[in-house]
Amino acid sequence: MAYKQRGIDFGNGDPTNPPLSSHETKKGTVKTDVNKRESIIDLEDRIGFLKGDLEEAKAPAKKASLNAQIKKLQDALAKLK
Repeated sequence: MAYKQRGIDFGNGDPTNPPLSSHETKKGTVKTDVNKRESIIDLEDRIGFLKGDLEEAKAPAKKASLNAQIKKLQDALAKLK
């Protein structure tokens, strides 16, 4: 029997709701995607939170990382809508 270890992605996750970034994980963000509508709401919330964090970010590397995650979430949101 095979067991999935924590932190290992076997590529069988939900492609419509990207995994949490390390920044989101540190802040305690939790994904709540039970159905399509909740996935859309979840993505919109995550985008909003990251945009708020982007305004507070000072380091260029941090801003680039947040922008990349926002773009990934916006692409996933466009696929769902």
